[in-house]
Amino acid sequence: MSRPLDGVVVLDLTRFVAGPFCCLQLADLGADVIKVEIPKTGDEGRQIGPFHKGWSLYFTTHNRNKRGITLNLRDSKGKELFRELVARADVVVENYRPGVLDNLGFGFGTLTALKPGIILTSISGFGQTGPASKRAGFDQIAQSMSGIMDVTGFPDGPPVKVGTHVADYLTGVYAALATCAALTERARTGQGRHVDCALYDSMVSFLGLDLVGYAATGVARQRSGNSIGISVPVNLYRTKDGYVVVNAGVDAHWRQLAELIGRPELADDPRFRTRPDRVANADECDRVVEAWTATMTSAELCDVLEREGIAYGPFRTISEVATDENTLARRMLIEVENPSLGRIPALGSAIKIDGVPEPPPIDAPLLGQHNAEIYVEWLGHSRGELAQWQEAGIV
Repeated sequence: MSRPLDGVVVLDLTRFVAGPFCCLQLADLGADVIKVEIPKTGDEGRQIGPFHKGWSLYFTTHNRNKRGITLNLRDSKGKELFRELVARADVVVENYRPGVLDNLGFGFGTLTALKPGIILTSISGFGQTGPASKRAGFDQIAQSMSGIMDVTGFPDGPPVKVGTHVADYLTGVYAALATCAALTERARTGQGRHVDCALYDSMVSFLGLDLVGYAATGVARQRSGNSIGISVPVNLYRTKDGYVVVNAGVDAHWRQLAELIGRPELADDPRFRTRPDRVANADECDRVVEAWTATMTSAELCDVLEREGIAYGPFRTISEVATDENTLARRMLIEVENPSLGRIPALGSAIKIDGVPEPPPIDAPLLGQHNAEIYVEWLGHSRGELAQWQEAGIV
């Protein structure tokens, strides 16, 4: 069975998270992604933990299902080999600081001359243009500067970053989406595109209503802990043995919840009758709900809410998510075949398309694992040449 990007060749020049995660999405959709790393040392991600039997799970998470080669892009012979690769590629993905790829001699104009219709996807901290474009940018920097940390945490506490690499992962998804759109346009027009995605832009877009609301009204949303601020009761409530998110912000659901609590009169209480009323009296409403949830275990509360059709979600630890039946049924935690360790855990794909097979369970490549396959079998060079290049540090 075919996959949407079968036959598409992607040269992955990226490191760390956002770029590799973009290329992982393309690989999972069927693209032949060739990860290009520095000879001898490779991607810095190989040295970042946690480790499993000496192997970086950080590297596996972002680079499975790719082929891997080494190449020195600063060497004249290395540049020549890269030009050969570009001539056979459809997409180049890079996350150097803006200007670096041009300085290496491989700006978009050069790539287009080598391969008309090629797509260059650039991922950076602050974009290819704008006053901050030359700055280095990483996930937490983007979270801090974008305002995301201003709306994360509790009102009486300091700004807090989101618990995972949200800027990196979101930018990776945006970049993959834009790359697929550029491929679709190229199929229609033959024209390539330079895709420009930035961690900062991703996080500003993540503000969504909070940014637009301030621009229109001059009122900034304050940090609100685990509530969402615009709908009540929607919060993480304490139970006898843990926590459960209850979402009963819709008026009809609030009436149901008031009945469950055993206080149907609350549905018509002037403080709580409508959504705006409850938002204005959020603390009081939350106290009423938590006084009820605290009388049950999490399992008991979930059973009650399930029967009544009120949306809920029990708080779970990562260890619980790893063994959750839905995680496993949806293939979000899988095993892949590591070249030296055998089968090891890996992150599954969040993209499911009817009739499209799931990605093959192949781990991230060893450093230079596919050098012979690419340089000899694909580009047609001799094994003797490859050995010379390896000795010289070109590959």
